[in-house]
Amino acid sequence: MNIKGKIVSLGLAATLLTTSLNLTSCQTLQQPTQQGYQGAGAGALLGAVAGALLSPDNRWKGGAIGAAIGAVAGYTLSQIQAQSAQQAAQYNQPVRYETT
Repeated sequence: MNIKGKIVSLGLAATLLTTSLNLTSCQTLQQPTQQGYQGAGAGALLGAVAGALLSPDNRWKGGAIGAAIGAVAGYTLSQIQAQSAQQAAQYNQPVRYETT
């Protein structure tokens, strides 16, 4: 592997680590739920397929990176959804997602 390939690989690893730390730092310390595992699995599967399709030079590497990012994103989104549903049930209100 040449120096350019090593730099790109190191950059991708650093980006993956930073992204996963940013996504998980927003979570409170909770026990993982069944929905969290299912979200992580679905995200990993979709991320692996997308990564393999978007990386024609090295499909295995693209699939692995996509699976890792997809798993973190899927888990995080499913936990957000579960927490929103729990809060809505607690206050007897419908679930609403808003952006500011």
